[in-house]
Amino acid sequence: MSRPGRMRIEYDPPVPVLMVATGGMLTYYDRELEQVSHIELDSTPAGILIRKRISLFSEDITATALERGAGVLSMTLVRGDDPLEGSIALVFSDRPLTLKKWVVTDAQGIETMVSLLDTRFNISLDPKLFAFEAPVLDSGEH
Repeated sequence: MSRPGRMRIEYDPPVPVLMVATGGMLTYYDRELEQVSHIELDSTPAGILIRKRISLFSEDITATALERGAGVLSMTLVRGDDPLEGSIALVFSDRPLTLKKWVVTDAQGIETMVSLLDTRFNISLDPKLFAFEAPVLDSGEH
């Protein structure tokens, strides 16, 4: 993740999914189906996560839950203009306050959890990580 506006999630097999967010769009690629979808980033809960600044005092984000556990703080956010589109729960360790995972729940109630391991901050990332190149599909003709 490179805030603002850029994120790449590439799952390990057997999950055949790659998601790349840049330029206000989220590209979702299913390798198994060889299908590419482009979604406006601001229409997804993930769009909240990679904003330049997340403000809980704005009209476009609403905190719907705040929970504290042993060493953990969790906050659930929805877009203020369309709270039914889904939510994103951010889970932090509390000392130091560090994002550990997030859970996106879509409009159908399907959850996708991303856990952050071996997190590193303030490092340079290759811009190519955030460029999606559509694969060349074999048409079967030779």
